[in-house]
Amino acid sequence: MKLNGFLGGAKMRYLVVSGLSFSLNLVLTYGLVQGLRLSPILAYAISLVIVFLTNFHLVRYWVYPERVKDVSWSRQFIPFLSASFLFRGAEWISFAILVDGLGVYYLLSAVVVQVVAFVVKFIVYDRLIFNPRRR
Repeated sequence: MKLNGFLGGAKMRYLVVSGLSFSLNLVLTYGLVQGLRLSPILAYAISLVIVFLTNFHLVRYWVYPERVKDVSWSRQFIPFLSASFLFRGAEWISFAILVDGLGVYYLLSAVVVQVVAFVVKFIVYDRLIFNPRRR
């Protein structure tokens, strides 16, 4: 794969959205744990919900704007929601296993989970959810 091909268009915008989501996830999780004294597991779950809602709008309208012209938001929201439930569930379970099961520091666990999820989610969103050929 050429570097220019990867950095152009939707892939670059998805990378930016993922970076923002990653940062928001860490900041929210940290803030809820340190500021509100929530458990890391609950804080991470709340963070995932907030990041989900933000991601749908950014991915739909900024990453793939050319793919949403003739498609209602609900036609993409339902598959995005379904995929996100699976992703978020897998992320949360992975996070819980790393933190509670293996004793990994909660912020490091969040980083590891988010990096792995980044790659898998891009493939699913690009090829399944926001693919105009699947209309």
